[in-house]
Amino acid sequence: MVRIAQALNRPESRVQLILLCGKNEEVISQLRAMDRRIPMWIEGFTREVPFYMELSDFFIGKPGPGSISEALVKRLPVVVQRNAWTMAHERYNADWIEEQQVGLVVRSFFLEISAAVETLAVPSTTHASVNARLPCAILLSMKFRTCWRKFCRSLTETVRIQPIWPWRARRRANAETQ
Repeated sequence: MVRIAQALNRPESRVQLILLCGKNEEVISQLRAMDRRIPMWIEGFTREVPFYMELSDFFIGKPGPGSISEALVKRLPVVVQRNAWTMAHERYNADWIEEQQVGLVVRSFFLEISAAVETLAVPSTTHASVNARLPCAILLSMKFRTCWRKFCRSLTETVRIQPIWPWRARRRANAETQ
């Protein structure tokens, strides 16, 4: 996350960042010590991830299923990295992002993130809000289980899909009736 912030920390990058660092105090202190040339909001652990995603125009992060799903439900294009260090099960997610054209896949955040952000910052018909202000990117470094559970619950109720884990649905239904 620090390397991404350093790569984008140029006025010509025309972006503002929301950096959600979780409980990683070392990353928080490194980001706060950085000489900032662009607007950056640095937040530790929070349960307000959906709020920060609403403020964002795109998502930068790892190709994990939770992060991607939450970003796509918020209709955010995603920028993920796929290289030799990407976990095997996350490589398929990066391939899916390319196939579905819901974001950009880069080989190196540090080397290619500026070009990816410039591509997403170009005003288009799908992102009319970009014309009015600087685009805002959100970066997540931790999994937020509480928010993820709330997100899954709201998605299940909104879309009316069957839960993947039926025993949890039965357990929740039993708890509601008691």
